[in-house]
Amino acid sequence: MLLFFFLGLMVILFESLSLLMILVNLELLVVSLFMIMNIKFYENSFVEIITFLVFSVLEALLGLVSLVIKIMVMGNDLVILNDIL
Repeated sequence: MLLFFFLGLMVILFESLSLLMILVNLELLVVSLFMIMNIKFYENSFVEIITFLVFSVLEALLGLVSLVIKIMVMGNDLVILNDIL
């Protein structure tokens, strides 16, 4: 499960050429954090469901904000960020 976390983090930091790649790797981070919370709070399933929902909503909001910023900067909604980098 820590492999998912580090894999998602490293790809976001070093190979983030498109917005879709960033969102997929953020999903890996959310799944790994959910697994970590599942192991830590395995007796209380309510806490793990709430944390998974919070992380999922935050990941979706981060993707939406980054897409809006991309549209404001470039003027189009293409997903590839090569022009900005």
